[in-house]
Amino acid sequence: MRPLLDYSGEFAKWKVADPMEVFRNISNELVKTLLAYAEEYGRKPNAVGKSPLCWKSLYDTVKGEALNVEVALLRAQAVKK
Repeated sequence: MRPLLDYSGEFAKWKVADPMEVFRNISNELVKTLLAYAEEYGRKPNAVGKSPLCWKSLYDTVKGEALNVEVALLRAQAVKK
């Protein structure tokens, strides 16, 4: 979630117009990543939940998609000009 939020003001706000679209676009990848870590850690939820590498992978996936959405928006704006 954090890559989709802007904390620069008094209140947090979404960086993207539709955050659920971002999650729909990457939901399969997030699940596959989480399952891969679960297999690696012997299906131990406690170990997976404490894995910094797992959280970093999930974060990077969301951040990458957020950047893709931002680039698409900028391209659409450039075409309009």
